[in-house]
Amino acid sequence: MKEIVYLDINLINSVLAQLNGSVPTTVASEVATAKEVGQATSSQKVKNSEINAQMVVGAKLARQTVEGETTDEKILDSQKDIMNKIFHDHLLDVLIDNLQGKIRQDNTNTDFREGDFLFTESAYNFYDFEMINKLTNMNSMSGIFNFGKSVEEEEEEDQIRKLAAQKITNNQAKNQRVFEARQAVKNLDAGINNINLLHNISSYFAEAFRNKAIIQYFGNVGIIDKQFLREPPESIVLRTDQNRKVKVLSRLIGLKEHITQEDELQKLFNGASFEINRIPSIFFDLFLSPWGIIHEGDRLVTPIAIFYE
Repeated sequence: MKEIVYLDINLINSVLAQLNGSVPTTVASEVATAKEVGQATSSQKVKNSEINAQMVVGAKLARQTVEGETTDEKILDSQKDIMNKIFHDHLLDVLIDNLQGKIRQDNTNTDFREGDFLFTESAYNFYDFEMINKLTNMNSMSGIFNFGKSVEEEEEEDQIRKLAAQKITNNQAKNQRVFEARQAVKNLDAGINNINLLHNISSYFAEAFRNKAIIQYFGNVGIIDKQFLREPPESIVLRTDQNRKVKVLSRLIGLKEHITQEDELQKLFNGASFEINRIPSIFFDLFLSPWGIIHEGDRLVTPIAIFYE
């Protein structure tokens, strides 16, 4: 039994259409058709007999719902989502069956080609920059840092900050205390500064990857569309248990042969024939590689389905 975390319906429909020469419909559209003609039409729009056979459960549910006491309007408003999920779950099984012999098992160092379908079972890391940006908002976190501090501790910290703000004078003993206070403040603020940096970076990528997230697993890096997640991102972050392996069906779109370094950036901009189309890739390298999200030699993939089984 599959516990589906992510399912890109558009990609599944596209691949199945190319493999079978037909475009799968959704159960909800069949219910809408049934409303017009007064009866359920099963899966008449799906030409391929193999796909049609797999849709029996979904079509049966649609037919029973239409013929029941519930009106068609209520069906489309309240039940089409659950019927479509049944339909799409079956489409994933159909796709995997149709790709038998074409899927490459991503568990060796075999050379892959762009366009290959990869099947990987691995632990994973999930990066949602919109969520990171919200969690690192210092305006919201300010009270958290002071939580649990005694009045004496707060007063001591306040005195240290006041001393650190004083100017250097000819009094060597006082200067030493000022220097020590400044170092203490620097240590106190180190964590806050790191969180602010993370907040700024995540804000940048939350805008760049709007409604998208990154998944990293077994030397693969892919961007996923959050509209196709079956669970909230917050839940997925909590589920990245390294002891439980997730299965990922994806398509290879490239190999990260080189990571742009900061000292290369100026040379690139000063070049006589600078390729402006490289800007997204360059900035992704500069900001993602220091956090260990992308590495030289990583495979760049488009995830189609992510699930536990």
